[in-house]
Amino acid sequence: MISVNGDRRRWCHDASVRPRNGIHEVRQIEGTLARLDLYAGVGAQTVRELALQAQILRVKRGQAIVRRGEKAGGVFAVLSGSLKTRLQQGSGDEVILGLMGAGATVGLAASVLDCPSRVDLIALEESVLLAVGAGALLAQMRRDARLARNVANDLATKSQLLLTQFERAMLPTQQRLAAYLDSLAEPTQQPEVWTARLPVSKTVVAARLGMKKETLSRLLQRLARRGVIRVARREITILDRARLAEASSDRARGASGRKAAHT
Repeated sequence: MISVNGDRRRWCHDASVRPRNGIHEVRQIEGTLARLDLYAGVGAQTVRELALQAQILRVKRGQAIVRRGEKAGGVFAVLSGSLKTRLQQGSGDEVILGLMGAGATVGLAASVLDCPSRVDLIALEESVLLAVGAGALLAQMRRDARLARNVANDLATKSQLLLTQFERAMLPTQQRLAAYLDSLAEPTQQPEVWTARLPVSKTVVAARLGMKKETLSRLLQRLARRGVIRVARREITILDRARLAEASSDRARGASGRKAAHT
């Protein structure tokens, strides 16, 4: 059972039942919604109507917010902490499909289609979520064209990201890791130096990339020895982004293949 505002009550996503949010809490939720990409630029009245029906959920590490086959009933925004979406096999092994940190939203497609979730949604650590019921969201989409456009953009963007994910899954492990680090790169105050902070533990990142933790550690060490990166726990300093990009490209695969052919 998900904790709602600290109480042990199940989240109610029935659009006809409004949570008893106080004025102060509603204003806080309005400010939070306005900062999320999904609700950026929508009308003030739309934001207020969504805030009136939104709920704060507090979940513990390892807790399932939604199980595969269940209806999520709404969209979850991560305010703090992190989540993963996964498919679990009968053997107990899991395939991690996505990692979500603060600012991310999840559950939109199932809400729009009013269908059961195709994946498990699990908290990787103690997290705080903001839930907007599917009924409330769809009602406001009919009234606010900007919100409807934001929803369409979000779904299209995630569809493209999923295709990119499938493409990367077919790459050799080194290219897969290099492409992942490059996607996380953020500039630093030092010229030509970038940083990539792993959003979760190396064990989870390895599972997300379809490799063992030992393989991930070995590949990170190899890039570090080459002077491409510097590793300090979850903080990865990218010293040579051009070489990192090359390691993620087909050129790197071609070079590896030529090297293998001569050994």
